[in-house]
Amino acid sequence: MLAVCINCWHELESESERCPCCGAIVDSESHSYERLLFWALKNSQPEHRAEVCRILGLRGHRAAVVHLIEAVNDHAMVVRIAAIEALGAIADESARPVIEKAFGSESLEVENAARRALKKIEASRKQPSSISSTEASTPEAAHHGS
Repeated sequence: MLAVCINCWHELESESERCPCCGAIVDSESHSYERLLFWALKNSQPEHRAEVCRILGLRGHRAAVVHLIEAVNDHAMVVRIAAIEALGAIADESARPVIEKAFGSESLEVENAARRALKKIEASRKQPSSISSTEASTPEAAHHGS
């Protein structure tokens, strides 16, 4: 799984490691790491916020949906696009209204991201189950349901 060091924003390739740039310990599987991502989504530079959106989309946890929905309204277009794409990757039906609203956007790039995201949500509806067996066994799945 892709991760970043929230301290220096160095991209990491393994799930838990010490950042080679700054030495910070990054445990990308911990709940505290996810909370750091949510914090960074509101409190960092636009390119970092966009990277956080991508990581949250890759992680696929439904707890990120509400934070990504907020990011769709970010003032930076790169963040809006990344948030919409991440929502599509998670494919949670609750994101549909905000993604559909992006079709009235001032940007063709945002509208194209919305179109791709909606296709992913539709495709996930056609699959028997949108929750993987590993996600279903996590404590988060018990709290968030399907």
